[in-house]
Amino acid sequence: MKTFPLQIVDVNQVYDAINLGRRIDVAWPDERMRARGGRSHWRDWLPEKGMEGQVVHRWVPCHRDPSKRSHVDRIILLVKVDDKYVPIAESGVQDLGAEV
Repeated sequence: MKTFPLQIVDVNQVYDAINLGRRIDVAWPDERMRARGGRSHWRDWLPEKGMEGQVVHRWVPCHRDPSKRSHVDRIILLVKVDDKYVPIAESGVQDLGAEV
């Protein structure tokens, strides 16, 4: 997948607990990303409005491939911010593709 830059505009759309390995959670692209992709790893750090990162994966509702399937009725993007991974609804970010 080609990565592209974006900015977080709504932190209320972050899925900070879908990395816990529960059956209802999404299938992560790899274990390292999953381990760094939620509040359990972030500890005192939280994503904030205005933070920028790169999209490294996306989950889409009803996708045939389980590794690309969203567990809710919206697209979820996996955004790499520094050494952390932030799962966030597509509507919670702004594409910076042409601005960077």
